[in-house]
Amino acid sequence: MRAQTILFIGLLGTLNASSATAQDVDNGRKVFDMCLACHEAGGPGPVLNGIYERKMGAVKGFEYSETFTNANAEAKTWTEEALDQFLAAPQTYLPDNKMAFGAVTDTKERKDLIAFLKTLR
Repeated sequence: MRAQTILFIGLLGTLNASSATAQDVDNGRKVFDMCLACHEAGGPGPVLNGIYERKMGAVKGFEYSETFTNANAEAKTWTEEALDQFLAAPQTYLPDNKMAFGAVTDTKERKDLIAFLKTLR
């Protein structure tokens, strides 16, 4: 009986931990607000609708840096991992890109932002 109780408590802890780290799309939308100054129609950055699983540097009519042009030629895609690495350190992930924004350093906010970006179509 004692072993079953310990196992049950352990399972509850696992469930609580996974729900605590679950991505929050609503919070991601709030984090996205800081992106809008550049990434809305007519801004200096490309519109981000449909970014998830899109080739990098693929928005028609946008003049990308050589870094993004090369990423596009190499068929690099905005996966969850790529977005995470780019948003954590844009100039490290794709050096010499034009994005002036520093980074989303908070891991939870970055994961939430990615969850929101995945909803943009």
